Amino acid sequence: MRKTKKIFLGMTVMSMMMSMAMPMSMPTTSIVGTKTVSAEVVAQGRCGDQVDYQYDSKTATLTITGCGATWDNYNISIKYEKVKKIVVGNGITTIGSRLFENFYGVEEVQLADTVTTIKQNAFSYINGTFTIPASVTKLETNAFNGARKIVIKGDAKGYEIGAFGGWIPPEGEYWDYDGDDGVIDDICLYGSADDLGKAAFHVRVDGITIPKENKKCRVENGLLTSMEGKQLYYNTNYYSYKITIPDSVETISSFAFSNAYCSGGEINIDKLTFGKNVKTVKDFAFKDVGIGTLKLNKKLSKIGVKAFFDASIKKVEFFGKVKMDVAAFEHHTKIVNKKKFKYAQTALDTALYAKRKVTIKFAKVSGAKGYEVVMKKGKKTYKITTKKNSFTTAAPKFLKSGYDVDKKYDASNNEYLQKVSGAVSVKVRPYQLVKKSKKSKKTKKVYGMWSKEMTVRHK
Repeated sequence: MRKTKKIFLGMTVMSMMMSMAMPMSMPTTSIVGTKTVSAEVVAQGRCGDQVDYQYDSKTATLTITGCGATWDNYNISIKYEKVKKIVVGNGITTIGSRLFENFYGVEEVQLADTVTTIKQNAFSYINGTFTIPASVTKLETNAFNGARKIVIKGDAKGYEIGAFGGWIPPEGEYWDYDGDDGVIDDICLYGSADDLGKAAFHVRVDGITIPKENKKCRVENGLLTSMEGKQLYYNTNYYSYKITIPDSVETISSFAFSNAYCSGGEINIDKLTFGKNVKTVKDFAFKDVGIGTLKLNKKLSKIGVKAFFDASIKKVEFFGKVKMDVAAFEHHTKIVNKKKFKYAQTALDTALYAKRKVTIKFAKVSGAKGYEVVMKKGKKTYKITTKKNSFTTAAPKFLKSGYDVDKKYDASNNEYLQKVSGAVSVKVRPYQLVKKSKKSKKTKKVYGMWSKEMTVRHK
C-alpha cells in the first residue's frame, strides 16, 4: 500500500513539473460554424477579481472575459505594438483605470453592452473608431485618446471634462491644431448631448452626425442643439467669423464654444450675437474664445463660472439684472448696464494672497466712482474702498496666520464647485455718488449688486 502511494505521488509531482515547464505560447483550436479557427495564446492572466484576459497573437486580439469590474491602476503587460483589437466581453461592467494604457495604435475596440463605466486613462491612443455603448453612464477624464471618429450609441451624459482625451498644454500655453493631434473628424450621436462639450474640452470636433433614429438632437448651421432647439450643446463653426445664436435657444451649455479655439489673445469670432431668448450661459461656455464684439439680449439673466474668461472682450452691455459667477469676465473687460445702476455687477477674476499681501482684480463697471471690497473668514470681516479694479493691499490679520488654501477655478477639474473649510472669501460691489437732493451739494453712495464671492488663493 505504501509503495503504491509513493508511485502515485511521484507521478503527480512529475506531472506538475512538466506543466510548469510548458511554454507560455499555447496553440488552441475552436470550431465556429463549419470553420476551424486556430489561435495562439501568448499571454493570459487575471485583471480583476472575476476577470481574465487572453491575447491571441495570430489575430492580434486581446480579449477580456468574466464579470464585474477590472482592477484599477493595473496594466496588462503585452508589447504595445502587438495589440490591434480589444474585445471586452459580456458581463464586464467597469473598465478600470490604466488597464489598456500600454497599447498605442489599437485599430478596433468592441465593448459589450454590459459596460457602464470607463475610468481615467483606461485606453491609450486609438487609431480608428471608438464606439461607446448606450449602457455607459460614466466616462472619466482621458478615458481614451486619439480616436478620429466616435460613435455614441446612447446619451452623452455622465461624461467628465476631457473624457475624449486630447493634448493638454502646460499652464499659460495654448493648443495648436495645425496638425492632426487633438482633432476628431466626426461624432455620430444616437442620444442627447448633455456632456458632449465637457468631454471634448481638450479636442476639436470637426463634424457631428445625427442618425435618423436620434429624436433628441439636431444640427443646424454647425450648431448642435436639442431637438426643440432650446439647449445649445456644441459649436463646430470654427471658421465662421460671425455667429448668431438662434432665437429658439434658451441655454448655452458648458464648454459649448470653448473647445479648441484657445485664442491666446487672438480674435476667433468677429461678432457673436445672442438670439432674443437666451437666458443662461453655463460655466466655461466661451472660455478662451477670442470675441471681437459681443451683442447680448434683454432676457439674459445668468452667466456661469469663467463663461467668457480669456475671451479678449473689451466691453459688454447688459440690459437688466444679470447674475454673474466668478470670473465670468476678466478684469480687462468693461461692463455696462443700460437699465439701472442698481443692477450693475462686476465679476472677480483674481484673489491671491502672497507675502502678507492680497491682490484683487475684477471687471470694470461703467459709471462707478469706486468699489467696496469685503474679505470674510467666518464672522470676521475686512472692508476696503477703492477706485481701482486691480490692486494689491496689506492682508488682514485673519489671513496672515498659516493660510494655505489653494483653490483653483480651473476647467480641468471640479474643484471650483467645492467649498473649502477655513477659506477666506472676497466680494465686491460698485457704487456711484449722487446728490442727496437737487439743492444739496452733499452726496451719498448708491450701490450696485454684490459680485459672486471668490475664494482667496494662497500662492
